[in-house]
Amino acid sequence: MQRWNGWGDENIYLELPTRALRMLHDLIGKGQGRPDYPLEQFIKRMPESRLNSHPWISFDPKLRLDHAHGQSLPDWIGLRGGKLRRFPDGVALPTTAAEIQELLKFAIDNNAVVIPYGGGTSVVGHLEVPETRRPVLSLSLERFNRLTDLDSSSRLATFESGIRGPQLEYQLNSRGFTLGHYPQSFEYSSLGGWVVTRSSGQQSRHYGRIEQLFAGGEVLTPRGALKLPPFPASAAGPDLRQILLGSEGKMGVLTNAPPAGPRFLPLPTPAATRAAATRSSRWWTAPRRSSPARRTSRSTAPTRSIRPTPACRRPATTAARPSSATTTRCWSPRTASCRSSGLGPRPMTVATVRPQQARLR
Repeated sequence: MQRWNGWGDENIYLELPTRALRMLHDLIGKGQGRPDYPLEQFIKRMPESRLNSHPWISFDPKLRLDHAHGQSLPDWIGLRGGKLRRFPDGVALPTTAAEIQELLKFAIDNNAVVIPYGGGTSVVGHLEVPETRRPVLSLSLERFNRLTDLDSSSRLATFESGIRGPQLEYQLNSRGFTLGHYPQSFEYSSLGGWVVTRSSGQQSRHYGRIEQLFAGGEVLTPRGALKLPPFPASAAGPDLRQILLGSEGKMGVLTNAPPAGPRFLPLPTPAATRAAATRSSRWWTAPRRSSPARRTSRSTAPTRSIRPTPACRRPATTAARPSSATTTRCWSPRTASCRSSGLGPRPMTVATVRPQQARLR
């Protein structure tokens, strides 16, 4: 279970090494431990809600506390020091787009402030409850988390925006695909949150940032719905998707979001996976473990390096294309990318290449 006053699972605890403790003692002194502010005190001083009752809105004090903050350092200080003073008046938990639209209408009728809430991992303060006389409604998309459509031909999958990273990858992996988007908040953040924060992750150099993966969706606002249908490319006018990307939920509530097809890749397979390492500005490929003769390293190098492999081996005929996903061993030092697969310059990255993507010369 996720910690109520910090990051991570409450069942996982790691001790600080003795050497690190000594270093901190030398730098800042012995210090004095301070107990965390108890959860019971937060619940005890939770103010009364200013919202009218509604069947889809919860007024549970613990739920209101959980939706009153993100995961920034000021948020943690506020939680552990008991300095958090403002809380949403209620938390809505819709399960359909129709319920979201109904809740937005309820907010208009009650002059309420609406804060869309995905995974609660924001570190820039946009989940902070404003100081206002108006009631504040936190609209949580936690239960809005289904895969509604998957087109394996165009490699477009449509998810409800509240789905979190592990759930999304499980749904795709079970069908032989991957989105490949792994921000540091992957375990707890949601797809909708990735879009409205213009997210990137540790493998985005290869798979692409979220603005390259986001093909379109539907945004619900108090005045109606804005539909952004996915399309391959266009040279017409401004791209309305760019208004939504990075908007932090201020443009409306993103409901359905299909990742884009061109970056939607099959899962890597052991036979089609290679590791890459860097030495200076040159790129090398790791030898296979099954080939002892090729596992060599240069003893004169300051760090372990790998002997470069020959250039891409030309096939017997240019008409013969590989029948399954494969990788090549042809790297471009200047562009730091594989000329066949498009693998980016991030060290120790693995990828697969679709047959139609390979350039055979």
